[in-house]
Amino acid sequence: MDLVISNPPYKKKGSGRLNPSSQKAIARHEISLELESLLQKAYTLLKPKGEMVIIYPTERLAELILSMKEFDLQPSKLRYIHSKKKTDAKRVIVSGIKDGYQNCSVTNPFYIYESDNEFTKEYAALFKP
Repeated sequence: MDLVISNPPYKKKGSGRLNPSSQKAIARHEISLELESLLQKAYTLLKPKGEMVIIYPTERLAELILSMKEFDLQPSKLRYIHSKKKTDAKRVIVSGIKDGYQNCSVTNPFYIYESDNEFTKEYAALFKP
């Protein structure tokens, strides 16, 4: 594959409160899929120099980058996601290249809301046909 995109479970197994709905619990916690398993499978599926794109909580960014490097997925681009301009980023989009050896760049932040609580043009454009 040229590209693998993932929005995996964010919470480590055994951390936080589990949702009583098994579907929501599996979607949010590493119950059925742990980060290392995801990265290993992505590496297997990707062609040489293929790209993996993952969205992840900023609080686990260091763990993600270290794990990506362990599986020879070189982080190449980071983009922080903010609710609004004056809020801290809660998520980050990280691109990694299989067996890549390039510098990692940080691109412009992605904002969801304007100061008036309206969606930004960039965010709203994601939902246009």
